[in-house]
Amino acid sequence: MDAIRKTLVDRQCLAFIDSIDKKAVCGLASSFNRGTACHIFEEPRRGSYNVCFPVEFDDGSDNPERWMVRFPILPCLAFPEKKLRSEIATMKYLKARTTIPVPKVLGYELKGDNPVGRPFMILEYIEGSPLFKINLSTLTEEEQMGLYSQLASIFIQLRQQEFDQIGSLTFPVNDSEDFALAGPFSVDVNAQQVGGLNAGDLMLAGAFGSTKEYVSALTAVIFNRFYKKRDSVFDETDARMELYGLYQFRQLSEGWIKPNYNNGPFVLNHCDFSPSNIIVNGSLKVVALLDWEWSCIVPIQLFLPPSWLTGYDVNGLEGREGCLEQMLSRFKSVVREMELKQGSEVDKMPRTPPLSEFWDHMTVKDYFIGHALLRTQYAGDIFWSHLLETEDIDKDVDGFYAEKPAEVITIQQKLEDLWKFKEEAGALGVEIPDGIDKERTPPADLMNSINACLARADSLIKEKSQPEKANQSSPFLIHSLLRR
Repeated sequence: MDAIRKTLVDRQCLAFIDSIDKKAVCGLASSFNRGTACHIFEEPRRGSYNVCFPVEFDDGSDNPERWMVRFPILPCLAFPEKKLRSEIATMKYLKARTTIPVPKVLGYELKGDNPVGRPFMILEYIEGSPLFKINLSTLTEEEQMGLYSQLASIFIQLRQQEFDQIGSLTFPVNDSEDFALAGPFSVDVNAQQVGGLNAGDLMLAGAFGSTKEYVSALTAVIFNRFYKKRDSVFDETDARMELYGLYQFRQLSEGWIKPNYNNGPFVLNHCDFSPSNIIVNGSLKVVALLDWEWSCIVPIQLFLPPSWLTGYDVNGLEGREGCLEQMLSRFKSVVREMELKQGSEVDKMPRTPPLSEFWDHMTVKDYFIGHALLRTQYAGDIFWSHLLETEDIDKDVDGFYAEKPAEVITIQQKLEDLWKFKEEAGALGVEIPDGIDKERTPPADLMNSINACLARADSLIKEKSQPEKANQSSPFLIHSLLRR
């Protein structure tokens, strides 16, 4: 969503949280625990999409029972009921089929027919701290290997959950305990939908049957963000480069799909496997993996180790590819050792191919393409930092627009949208995001610019049809023509 819409949604989210009646929260929890009175014993915890109220029951014991009452923050969710259905279904599925430490679901309401008037989920309270509070670089060798082993166990068990299609787990509208598949959710699709960009139509119609179909939809989401988000570019140069990069990335992603994996395996992925969602105790034992709301069944090519094991997010790995390779090698070794151990137990035979075997054939380039598809909102950044291969970027970009004059029109339209956005932001007192030129000078008349660009493109086509002249031209000719 653009900065104007985000400012509005942020205000609505604060108002939503403030509107929750804490006494009603306690009454709600009590109704699921035989009417036992309770109180909120800590300040509510707010995440990006949920606000959680820790409650403790007044049962007179030395070790009173504690629960977490969790409310989706409705203003920042495009499809709150679908999101809640998927999260509950995934957690119940994992509880029944794996030993992954997932909090137990104690109760829920999908609509809001309750004293609080909000959809909710009640979970067992988990004692511990999020992993992000621990500096991984200070761990001893023994501590690091212990953590790696626990994470490897989680990844192996998720890899063993195979499905026939790509999508998000859910359960039918009749609330039966059967599991079904819906169209896959993602953070970016939700943000675009809340921002009025209508990305839901690209992903949520239903499950996908092949990697190729899914990757095509993901790249469509990436382009949708560029075309429709008014502040998706900083200026003309940024717009030209960004659109060129998206075309190159789409071509890369199409070639990245391995034919033998086009129709599976499709495996369950957390999709937000970050240190903030991993709860550990004082002995560094993983006691819970939280926030399954964006989990999704994905092609195995998108089932990747987390970049933060290097100490950096995927966006911070530029120039640190060696660090990434070292982490991947080490984590693969731990996974392989665990899979070999499981392979000796008949009832726990790993799927084919085993995860370590698949990762053995994964290059650093494969890794970055995969993460760009998993985190579509950062696809452009990942492309420019890790995937661009060119000897002369200016010449390549100029040639791209000479071959696609219609996209010159797209750039002019983006500049028009950006100017209107800046005008509206100024009138509303909304701060313009960093990087965007604060000047509010209107672009040249759109139709005149379009006609001029088309005329120059036609001239370039004629020029290229004369080899002896084209060979004498400067590599910057196209660039100068398009920008006059």
